[in-house]
Amino acid sequence: MSLKKSTLYALTALFLVVLGSVPATAAPERYKYSSDELPLGRPGLDETRTTERVTPGVTYTRIERGEQSEEDFYTVDVAFKADRAAAESIAEQLRTDGYEPRIETVSRRAPDDPGRGPLGYLVRTGNFGRVHGYPRRVHRRGR
Repeated sequence: MSLKKSTLYALTALFLVVLGSVPATAAPERYKYSSDELPLGRPGLDETRTTERVTPGVTYTRIERGEQSEEDFYTVDVAFKADRAAAESIAEQLRTDGYEPRIETVSRRAPDDPGRGPLGYLVRTGNFGRVHGYPRRVHRRGR
């Protein structure tokens, strides 16, 4: 056996011994949640839960976690259309109603999907804030 090969084998064995002797490190503290805590946001946030029995076998649980920020908002997904023209039509209706819509192309397909190209188009609107737990602007048309 050549000197180069034996040196390579020795270094590989040394590396494996050192690697095997290093203890596995635990997850950092910032990722550790208590067992009764929703794993959302940083651990230790204020959290309240209220539970209501809706009907036998159905329970509604409301979880409030963290704190509200003046920068919080929500966006409404208005429609998902397979072709761009249909999405543009919905967006134009929203503009007429005073909204500022945007169309996002959804390209991600399942690995076994034989289709090619965009999956479809998502029509979204708004950076809506909240007042007293309800949307500031609620508008419903019978469409």
